[in-house]
Amino acid sequence: QNKCEQYEVVKNAAGEIVGQLIGNGMVIEGLKGGTVRTCLKKDPNIPICLSKFETTDVSKGGGDNKPGVPMQATVTTEGDRLCITVTLPDTGTMTLYPILRTQDLKPYVAFVGEVVKAVMKLNIASKELVTLDVMRAFKVSVAKVLQGKGLSAVKSNSVVILKVCDDAG
Repeated sequence: QNKCEQYEVVKNAAGEIVGQLIGNGMVIEGLKGGTVRTCLKKDPNIPICLSKFETTDVSKGGGDNKPGVPMQATVTTEGDRLCITVTLPDTGTMTLYPILRTQDLKPYVAFVGEVVKAVMKLNIASKELVTLDVMRAFKVSVAKVLQGKGLSAVKSNSVVILKVCDDAG
């Protein structure tokens, strides 16, 4: 089990693992049935499995203090926070967790076809500055370069970033 696998606890409605936690849960309180905009902080100490999960989302917690099924919410990213507008239940309280999940809410299946390996350099001062948004933009750029080289079927969601390192490795 690698470091990010211990955070792979997000399940779909069928009970299959489809995502991972990327931060701590947060209890939201307010008016029963009221609408609240809140932001959940990503924890930089939690390793992320971007090769498996690339869709940011929020999961509503259950009574067991664990994330439930992803909400498939409209999430905006503000720095290291995922922001969402939710309607509170009749209790006026809910727990939310920031997560990454598979795009289709199905378990991750490793690619078994032909692999094209490419090493590219991105000039950023520190690997700590490589955010999810930067990685997504980089994947789009890599896909466009590969498309220009005759691999027209390559889409950004099929580009996998295996490792991000700085000059120190």
